[in-house]
Amino acid sequence: MKLIKMVCPSCGAKLDVDGDKKEFVCEYCHTTTLLDDGVIRVEHKIVDENSKEKLELFGNVAKGIGIMSIIPFIIFGIVFLVIIGIVVFSIFKFNNKEENIPSQGDNIIEDVSEEINKQYTEFEINRFNNVFEMYVGTEYGMSVGNLLDEVVTNNKTEKNHIITVIYGDKTTTDPNEIVSIKKSLEKWGEYEVSLDYDDNGFANKVTIS
Repeated sequence: MKLIKMVCPSCGAKLDVDGDKKEFVCEYCHTTTLLDDGVIRVEHKIVDENSKEKLELFGNVAKGIGIMSIIPFIIFGIVFLVIIGIVVFSIFKFNNKEENIPSQGDNIIEDVSEEINKQYTEFEINRFNNVFEMYVGTEYGMSVGNLLDEVVTNNKTEKNHIITVIYGDKTTTDPNEIVSIKKSLEKWGEYEVSLDYDDNGFANKVTIS
């Protein structure tokens, strides 16, 4: 059964009529009206054109709404993914950096500490030894006497680096005995002076011959 929309010619009521029949009865005024092919075609055309227009209008509206609505969603999705990617990358980079910093920092601190300690030790050793090494070699008795004065001063102040003096058959660290050795030296006599060092590199023995 194919329904068509009709208007009752008697009362003007809008009706859905079986298009396969040759007549219809108005359900409001009960008037019987004959249908011919011309009326059916006209009514079909009106119904079909109205439906087509409505469908086209609906499609255009739906299409417009779809395009306008999907573009913001696409833009929002892209922006959201970019933000998520930046955040994840930043977290990953920060974690890697945080993991690497302690080991690198420790190595740097250790290297610097070792270097400082090394330089400090060498500085201390050189500062200590330079006072005595300037007299090594062939020296007059007067210069050797100055060396012995330095040894006496050192043995009184540097308890951790006591220097032993060897002269002839005498070996001593006592300041009074070292002064005695100094007095026994000839002022212009020539003497050979040599130094010995302890395990740490500090001068610890002066030999005069």
